Amino acid sequence: MQNSKFKIIVAVLVGMLLSMGVGSAQYYDNGASPHWLRWQSIEGDSVRVVAPDLYEGAARRALFYADSTRNSVDYGLGYGLGSVPLVIHPLNSLSNGVSIWAPRRVEISGMPSVGGYATTWLRHLAVHEMRHTAQYAALNRNTVRGLYYLLGEQGLLLASGLMPFWWIEGDATDAETQLNTFGRALQPSFTMHYRAVGRDILEGNIDPWFSGSYTMEVPSHYELGYQLVTTANTLADRYVWADVVDYASRHPYTIFATEIAMRRRLGYSTTELFRATFERLNDHWDSLPERHDSATKLDGPTPSDQYVTYQYPLWADSNTIVALRTTLDRSTRFVAIDAASGAERELFGVGYVSTRPAIVGDRLYWTEHTQLSSFAQDMGSVMWSSTLDGRDKQTPIGRKTMALYPTDFGGELAYVRYNPESTYTIVCPVGEYTLPEGVEVHGLAADDQWLYYLTTEFGGMAIWRIRPTDWQREVVKPASPTTLSHLVAHSGKLYFGSIGSGYDEVHCWDIASATESRLTTSQHGSFWGSPSPEGRRLALAVYDRNGYHPAVGENIGIEQIAPSQQMPLNIVNPPVYEWADVVEVDKIEATPMALAESEQRYPAKRYSKGAHLLNIHSWAPIYFRPDQVMSGNLGDVGLGVSVVSQNLLNTALTTIGYRYDGRHNLLANFKYVGLPVKLELGARVDNGSVGLYPVQGMIMENGDYLGYFDHTEQIKLPVPPRGYASVYAKGSLPLILSHSHWTTVLTPAIELSANNNMVYNPDRYKGGTFRKGMVASAATLQWNSYTRQAKRNLQPRWGFAAIAGVGKALTWEVETPLTVGLYGRVQTPGLGLNDGFTLRASYQNILGNGPVNYAVNLGWMSVRGAAHFEDTAYVLPDNQVGASVEYCTPLCYPNVGVQGIVLLKRLSLSLFGETLVAGANYKDGGWGYKGPWSVGANLVADTAWLRLPEQGDLGLRVSCYFVSGHLNRPVLSAGASVAF
Repeated sequence: MQNSKFKIIVAVLVGMLLSMGVGSAQYYDNGASPHWLRWQSIEGDSVRVVAPDLYEGAARRALFYADSTRNSVDYGLGYGLGSVPLVIHPLNSLSNGVSIWAPRRVEISGMPSVGGYATTWLRHLAVHEMRHTAQYAALNRNTVRGLYYLLGEQGLLLASGLMPFWWIEGDATDAETQLNTFGRALQPSFTMHYRAVGRDILEGNIDPWFSGSYTMEVPSHYELGYQLVTTANTLADRYVWADVVDYASRHPYTIFATEIAMRRRLGYSTTELFRATFERLNDHWDSLPERHDSATKLDGPTPSDQYVTYQYPLWADSNTIVALRTTLDRSTRFVAIDAASGAERELFGVGYVSTRPAIVGDRLYWTEHTQLSSFAQDMGSVMWSSTLDGRDKQTPIGRKTMALYPTDFGGELAYVRYNPESTYTIVCPVGEYTLPEGVEVHGLAADDQWLYYLTTEFGGMAIWRIRPTDWQREVVKPASPTTLSHLVAHSGKLYFGSIGSGYDEVHCWDIASATESRLTTSQHGSFWGSPSPEGRRLALAVYDRNGYHPAVGENIGIEQIAPSQQMPLNIVNPPVYEWADVVEVDKIEATPMALAESEQRYPAKRYSKGAHLLNIHSWAPIYFRPDQVMSGNLGDVGLGVSVVSQNLLNTALTTIGYRYDGRHNLLANFKYVGLPVKLELGARVDNGSVGLYPVQGMIMENGDYLGYFDHTEQIKLPVPPRGYASVYAKGSLPLILSHSHWTTVLTPAIELSANNNMVYNPDRYKGGTFRKGMVASAATLQWNSYTRQAKRNLQPRWGFAAIAGVGKALTWEVETPLTVGLYGRVQTPGLGLNDGFTLRASYQNILGNGPVNYAVNLGWMSVRGAAHFEDTAYVLPDNQVGASVEYCTPLCYPNVGVQGIVLLKRLSLSLFGETLVAGANYKDGGWGYKGPWSVGANLVADTAWLRLPEQGDLGLRVSCYFVSGHLNRPVLSAGASVAF
């Protein structure tokens, strides 16, 4: 009982601490790159870049930008950076970066974001992620420093939870904005939703703006954090957050260190800062001239009060617009919209679309982020095509690709391909051309002779064109800090998004006259302009507080853009406190001479994956396995100690520890994911008695029950020796068969385990035969297929899973039976959009000869509350049939709670019934079929605590059910799960 209480306490503490550090919740397993990559290390002044050798050019540019900004990026904090590993994964089309402490590193995806702004990807990351290392350096002092000696690097990770996530990311966003000519936070879209909501943001409970909501759109912690951080600095006319970090580093034991520090050092609470921030912002926005959308919205079927996103509208013909639609209740799918009435029909669902689609000939082409192999970091951008009705769908250029920006080039397909070497290749029917290193491509369009492409390079964003007949390149619109997007060509004109006017608008470039004009006026923003076939109209999406809506406007210039205007207007952002004497990273050029000097000064060295397999970074005065904790499994947490090792490439995780649970346990676990086959090894030794297999039970022969044996009177049981030991090995090979609107995975797996238990041989009972050692083996083949979920879906609307498996125990001299089994699960839609049925069934049977007691139980089905079933101990896996049905439905989305403490976001209910019937051995020696069943309900409250972002939501479950054999009163239970 005391150990159970201890586990509950540890579970709560670990859950709270890991939730505080939710931004780094992936630090133990952020995926792994393919095994065939050869890695190298380049040691610089501020970072040590670890990257594949094929990525050396980009790796050196990343090192150059980090070293060039190191004296500016710790502004206000003042404790430097120290040398930190920067690990680059070049094969991931999902562009992202994380700065984490366990093990301490910065990890980025090498492929530039397909969106972004007028600063190259590596420049952007060099500032943002290095600012995180400066934050950690400032926090890693005083009392917090002691956490390192207590817990290693994971102690610093947990200490980072003392600072709110909105500050961590908002301060880093401020850094990248201050160190750029026209950075991310100055983009009009960065404040667009806040502008659309206006002063309504100050009404009611403000916690959803920190923790997300199921009823409204909530900008990320980057947007919110930047506004709060810069408002505090602006009101004080200095950088104030060093005071808060200093207080948190001295008083981490207060848990609410940030809130206390803000009150003592800044004079206001988070709530007061939030209100001051949005009063200030709305005062500024109210002072701006009133604006109205020049385009007319198309009234569609989506309720006007539900947030909806229509993306990439394009004309299928003069009367029909095709677009992507996503709502809170339905995942992304193509729809066809009548351009006059707004009536629409659904075409087909898609996966995570990466770049804007195009119609080429009679087919629709689009690209999707797709996992290409068993390695999580091997994420490609795969080209798909379909007829407009969705009946003929295919992936025309194969699966292993980085295809971007499909374009109609004279009735044939052209596109851009990203290469692992960090270059882009323009591909068209007559050939292909690879652009110079350091140039990012963000769009492609075509006319009869030229291919036009949108770039981010030194100096900002530009439009170029290239002629495939001789690959001659010319600049169309010179580079500037103005962000451009979504390039389309039609009838001698280029259409694109631009922030030049200070708002997101659709612009047009007349190729013949080399003039630019603005085509739209927007209240909040216009996006994805596409001219109609006859050229008189423009399909686009306009923004309001309820999302992006399809609209049609006239294709007429509203304002001419002066050729001299290079800098975008800064209209929607009020002045903020400016950092003094810092460099602007977008004005730092990694010239060939600078890179050659870097190569001479910092030569690349081979990075041996084998030599760096072990990397001890953390320890703890309790026993736990970090991989289990991250998956929500706290069953092995206990009194003791643990040491954790993880290599920088995320391929190997090792945990070694001691746990006391009435016995003294030594445990070890090793996971390796650096090969297509995922491996896990484990061992346990304790001072408990070796297990003794029973001298009574049943015998099977050729799969039939022969009879019951009981040799308790004939056999003198030996005294089991002390010193239990066991080992196990697991291997699995996940094969991604498809990854789009439907994801399908096939996984063969095998598991072996061995222990030194004493095994009894009933055939030789007269001699009292016992031998040490039993090996259990199991092999399975699992198939899983499911549709993409929408935000409100409690489960996939459609999902199917099947497992086939065999298991057998092996001993020195006892013949043992074989267990075979099948399992299936079907998920279907329910009565409502977010309701769902889950049906499960399983079957197990014992074949062959030997004691039934030694048969392996595959254990795919269990009954909730089965421990209360009086004859559970006698239910055997022979002819075992299990079945269950469950129905889940959301009840409401309250968005209520104790402000600043807890927010109740959703209540959901599930009703279930389940049973497990099997061959049973009764105490009197009889034989029959018996099994437990239960019926009941789960009530789940999805909650957010301490204003954490929605990645740290905590699900609180209360269950009430009746179990056979325990029908005189219901069984009550409770549990919790963390979203990450």
